[in-house]
Amino acid sequence: RHLLRENFSDREGDDIHHNDTLQESLSLSDRFGLTIGFVNPDKAHFLDIVSQLAHQRGLDDFLPQMEAGAERWATVHGGRSPRVAQQYIRDAEAKIRLGQSLDPL
Repeated sequence: RHLLRENFSDREGDDIHHNDTLQESLSLSDRFGLTIGFVNPDKAHFLDIVSQLAHQRGLDDFLPQMEAGAERWATVHGGRSPRVAQQYIRDAEAKIRLGQSLDPL
């Protein structure tokens, strides 16, 4: 909703129609009608994301190891999110290609 930065100094000053100025700034979100929410998936959904990303990269044979590693990776790297899943898959793929262990820590 707040696409433009608003400072406390914006609320003071000599603007005659202060409320109109604020409403104009907020109306940008109303014009486009979009609301974007970012939620963290639960464990099952997170592991489903990991599974799909692994499948896309042809890493199905390593999936049991990757599911255990992905949960540990998420704990260390900021929680479960699609971005964390992508980062884990990239790290795991590199380790697999180099013949290294999938232990994330």
